[in-house]
Amino acid sequence: MSQAQTFTLAGKADLAAFIAHIGRNGVQMDRMIQLAAVHAIGHAIQFGDIVYANRLFEAMPKGARLQAMVKYLEKYGPFIYVAAAKEFMFDKAHKRVFDGVKLMQTPWYEVDAGTVQIKSTLDVQKMVDAMIKRLETAIEKDDRTIQHSDLLDELKDTAMKYAAKQYVDGSYFDWTIPAAPVVAAVPDATAPEVEKAA
Repeated sequence: MSQAQTFTLAGKADLAAFIAHIGRNGVQMDRMIQLAAVHAIGHAIQFGDIVYANRLFEAMPKGARLQAMVKYLEKYGPFIYVAAAKEFMFDKAHKRVFDGVKLMQTPWYEVDAGTVQIKSTLDVQKMVDAMIKRLETAIEKDDRTIQHSDLLDELKDTAMKYAAKQYVDGSYFDWTIPAAPVVAAVPDATAPEVEKAA
């Protein structure tokens, strides 16, 4: 016979101290996230490197704060969030100049949810690939006569040619470095916190 689980409430002083500890850690975590986000934006603008934005996204806890981070990165950096893949891609249309000092003064968690909408993409290639796979699976499992199977062959051939062209053209690997000059260096992680301008 298994023993029933119990839950013992913490005392008022212990609970208050625990909550205060969470608050202190939360402030420190927000600062760490801010610094990582600004560096990720800087690397994307200066070097065309989006890997750090994706790593930060993966490290973030899920929920509303994750959505705030997506909006912050899209608003201030050259990123477009691809919802289906749950990752960012490089936004070639982004023309902003990187200003690390200003971004450090713009908290990531205060992006106005009402005015900033998450950009996203609709990846036709991924949709076509998924459709081809579904059709092939359906054909394998079905014992009926298949009509217009040559259409599927042509669709597969077209999709393969397109994918090969994207690979050769470098579209899968966006190494574009924006021409915009860098106005401020990425702040040092050990530098004192900058006060927010009034």
